[in-house]
Amino acid sequence: MKEIIPLAKKNKVFVIGNGAINTYNEAITKIKTYKLGGVMVAQGALGNPWLFKNANPFPSKKLKVALEQARVYKSLYGEKKFFTLRKHLLWYTNGLDNSKELRRQLSQVNTYKDCQKIIGKYLKYAIH
Repeated sequence: MKEIIPLAKKNKVFVIGNGAINTYNEAITKIKTYKLGGVMVAQGALGNPWLFKNANPFPSKKLKVALEQARVYKSLYGEKKFFTLRKHLLWYTNGLDNSKELRRQLSQVNTYKDCQKIIGKYLKYAIH
């Protein structure tokens, strides 16, 4: 990679890094190490949109955003295929303490109302 960057710059080609970027600091490190014009973030942002702000919100904030995503999903698509949202909800649980049961329940959720109930119950006991 280090050999490609000078050649790309000489030819006025903008080089973008991609892959295995899960934190803001990883993005900055790759940009500096390889003198990139930028990076693309994909899987690292799933359930973690705060990556772009270099923020680490409280569990309650993560789950409130997950619930908001579920609400928007329901308003756009209804609940007929609500099960397709499950994996997205699970991404928001990464790194949450004592979330095994929460993940189990969210992996089976079929309605927005159930989603509200499950997340609401967890939020009662989550550290804010």
